[in-house]
Formats: sequence, C-alpha cells, structure tokens
Amino acid sequence: MSSRLDIEGLGYSTDMTRLDHIPTRLVNLPSEMPRNVTFRKEKSLPATYQPGEFDVCCGRGKRHWNAVGNVRFRKIIQSSVERYMDAPSKNDKTAVVVSIVDDIRHFGGNFLKEDLIGSWYDIGDPQAREKVGHSLRDQVSTIHRHRRKEKAMQALAHQKQSRMDISNDPNGI
Repeated sequence: MSSRLDIEGLGYSTDMTRLDHIPTRLVNLPSEMPRNVTFRKEKSLPATYQPGEFDVCCGRGKRHWNAVGNVRFRKIIQSSVERYMDAPSKNDKTAVVVSIVDDIRHFGGNFLKEDLIGSWYDIGDPQAREKVGHSLRDQVSTIHRHRRKEKAMQALAHQKQSRMDISNDPNGI
C-alpha cells in the first residue's frame, strides 16, 4: 500500500514509502564536537540596531570590510588558520569552525546581514559556520599560494647562484 502526500492540491505528490530510508535523528556525532554548540536560527533585530565592535557584517564592499567587527574577525581567522590547517580530519576542522563561531557569540557578537530596507538581521549559526569555514579556506589558500611563490623564488635564486658559480669558476668551460 503506497501512501501519497498531496501538497495543498498543487499537483505535487510524494510517495511516502520512498522516504522511509531518510534518518530522522543524528547518529555517530563526532566526539570532538563541542557539546555546547548553539544552533541559533535567523533572527530579526530592532530596526534601529547598528553593528557593534564584535558583530561580523556579511556583505560586500568597503563599508563591511572596514567594520570594526570584521577587522576583528579577520584577525581571529588569521590566528586560527594554523590550528585549522593542522586539524587531521574534517570533524576536527569543523570543531575549529564551531569554536570560532561560539567565541564570537560568547563575546556578544552576531553574524549580520542587511536586508533591502536597511535593517540588520542575524544570519544564524549554519550560515555563520559557512562564513567562518569559507574565510578559513581562503586564508589557507592564500598561505599555500604565498609558500609556493616563496619556494619558486628560492629555486630561481638558487638557479641564478648556480649559474654565477659556474661562470666564475676558473676551471669551468
């Protein structure tokens, strides 16, 4: 017997027996995950709310880049990137991301976005973790790029030095 779900007569139906395999609760949570993880959802703020010194403004442009909370956020990311890079597993990297979000929230910071009418709202923890993870990955990419460039410059300098040594060698050809 196949039960079907008709959504408000819109012609969309789902075979409910096909949904039986979807888990309804989380299992095998990583032991490294902090147990005090908050799962804050999107939250509207008062119309007069202005971002504070611990608030991270999500958006593009100089105004967001220069916000005091965003400058502080970038410093937090830079100080945490080595810990993120040293994390051996995805679960450990997730724990680093969660700890950064929790630390910012602990000090009264929010992850904010501005709507079309200029009011601020908190984007919630899932999107905050996305922002932190993206920032960490960008920082890791920057570090790797810088290291590759340094290595290439050292190799070039070594190559030039070797040529100089050969040309200055009195027994050379």
